[in-house]
Amino acid sequence: MARQSDEMHPFWSFYVTVDHVDSIATKAEELGATIIVPAMDIPKVGRFCGIQDPQGAAVMIIRYEEKAEDADMKPVDFLNYFKTEGAFSWVELRTPDLDGSIEFYTALFGWTVRIDEMGMGPYGMINIGDIGIGGMSAPMGEDVPPHWGGYVTVNDADAAAEKAAGTGGTVIVPPMDIPEVGRFTMIQDPQGAMLSAIKYVEVIAEAT
Repeated sequence: MARQSDEMHPFWSFYVTVDHVDSIATKAEELGATIIVPAMDIPKVGRFCGIQDPQGAAVMIIRYEEKAEDADMKPVDFLNYFKTEGAFSWVELRTPDLDGSIEFYTALFGWTVRIDEMGMGPYGMINIGDIGIGGMSAPMGEDVPPHWGGYVTVNDADAAAEKAAGTGGTVIVPPMDIPEVGRFTMIQDPQGAMLSAIKYVEVIAEAT
């Protein structure tokens, strides 16, 4: 967590690990993205850059230093996060142009995206090899700008929503079931940043 300027709306940032920040930033611009945070070094952590994709969603890219990879800064395998309460376990891009976003991110990061038909429309499952790391779908409303969001694993989505409401937060999406995935809720913290909490079905948690 970090303090930001008063002009910015509070938000969560998500980082994608890359081998070379500057070359990926250049490629992103060639694919139509905008550099919003120039490439720079973070002492004892690595080098990072912020980009805004052609659809308008912001995401960070980072190359960790070797000593950071051997310390607590090392990114942990997503698979363990499906059953670790309090851990980020999924990222999701809300975009009005699913096809355009798929074209951009598969070219930039080498991801593969499989389209599944969900109850709320097509959903792009993001994979690195055989590992699913996130998804892409349409925004929940016309007034919602393109953005990356995150899910935190919890043991009880209903309890998480109740606790959020009781500590100054706002429940944006009441607890609801996603068939064969789990039960989730979306909350907004007292400062205005939004985040989702999810309890995965046992078959997903145990498979990891």
